[in-house]
Amino acid sequence: MEVVLAYLLDLLIGDPEGYPHPVRIIGRVISHLESILRKYAKSDRALKIAGFILCGLTVTLAFAATYVLLYIAGLIHPYLKYALDVLIIYTCLATKDLGKVAGRVYEALTKGDIVEARRRLSYIVSRDTDRLDVENISRGAIETVAE
Repeated sequence: MEVVLAYLLDLLIGDPEGYPHPVRIIGRVISHLESILRKYAKSDRALKIAGFILCGLTVTLAFAATYVLLYIAGLIHPYLKYALDVLIIYTCLATKDLGKVAGRVYEALTKGDIVEARRRLSYIVSRDTDRLDVENISRGAIETVAE
């Protein structure tokens, strides 16, 4: 039931700008931890080890923070834990906003503006979009929304 409610919430309000999204928070934590680890990692091997440490710390901290928040919410009231469950799941979804951006990519492609389509696609994919052709731009948008 929590997943259904989170999905409906995502469809209704999407991902409002300025909302302190957990991914943004985790990104800041990663940047901070990376800068600390890079101070000590001087060789290629040390950088690789630091990368594994960073990955492990990130996953552990994200899990621990979620667990502690849900645990405390459950101690306060079961409905608070339920609401927080829904909110956490909601933050993992991006159906509405991904659909909007993919639609903007499609609009640019239908206008024949491949440069604009690449730019818009770059908002939702991590790959380099500078040299993608129409087929690969379409594929990137479709795969991202499908995931």
